[in-house]
Amino acid sequence: MAMVRTADFQDANNNGVDDRDEGKQNRQQPARYEGSTGAPGAPGMNQMYGGMGFYQGMMSDLMGNGGTGDNDGRAAMRDSFQFDAASKFLNTQLGMAQSEFNLAQNKEGMSFANMLDRQTMQESRNHIHGLNMMNMDKTFALNDEFANRQHSRDINTLGATGYQTRLNYKEQGQQSRLGQIVEGEQTRQNYAAQGDQTRQNYAALGVENRAQARVEGHEQRLGYKTQGKETRKNYAALGVENRLQAVTEGEQERLNIGETGNQNRKTLTHSDDILKAREKGQQQRAKSAATSF
Repeated sequence: MAMVRTADFQDANNNGVDDRDEGKQNRQQPARYEGSTGAPGAPGMNQMYGGMGFYQGMMSDLMGNGGTGDNDGRAAMRDSFQFDAASKFLNTQLGMAQSEFNLAQNKEGMSFANMLDRQTMQESRNHIHGLNMMNMDKTFALNDEFANRQHSRDINTLGATGYQTRLNYKEQGQQSRLGQIVEGEQTRQNYAAQGDQTRQNYAALGVENRAQARVEGHEQRLGYKTQGKETRKNYAALGVENRLQAVTEGEQERLNIGETGNQNRKTLTHSDDILKAREKGQQQRAKSAATSF
């Protein structure tokens, strides 16, 4: 009798029988019995139908009526196999039903768990969204309060700054007026001292100018006297020189006139010689021409 395995069931050829309970010749191809509707390798319910066909064929081959040759031992063994096969078949059907029931329960449990998970996640998201909104509301309120307080501080700062600026302007104006008063006094004193010194300078300058004018007039008169004397001496010397120059020029002019006359006479004599020589040449050429004829 084959051992029943459930936890480590192995069925490579999809025939519904554990491979370890089959012979090596049956592991590559599933056993086919007459009446079987299962196809090898068919998924889903075809595998179950193939297993049921296998058991039906086994019952037909091993548990069928053998005729008159059957004895009591074979009948007992056949009954035992039949009851065992029926028990296994019933256990298989119950196991399949239990598997489907467990699968349905698992699906329902997973659906319920998924629903609870979605509900929990939605509640968590809603809670986080609410906290975020509360955080944003609180942040906005704090920022608004800070802005209002900062506005008040800015206004107070501007007021204090304006007050200090006005005090500074007031003090600056007072100091400017005092400075202008002192500056005016010092300017008037400077003008008075400058006028006094200018008048003293003009007086000293007038004295010096008059003294300088007297000295310059005296020196100028002496210069004019000396210049007159020198001019008269220059005129006397110039007259002597002019007269000597005129005598010398007359003598030279007479000599030049005499030399010019001599040269003119020599030029005329030379011209007569040239004319005579020209006439003589013409006569010789005339003679030569007459001779040639």
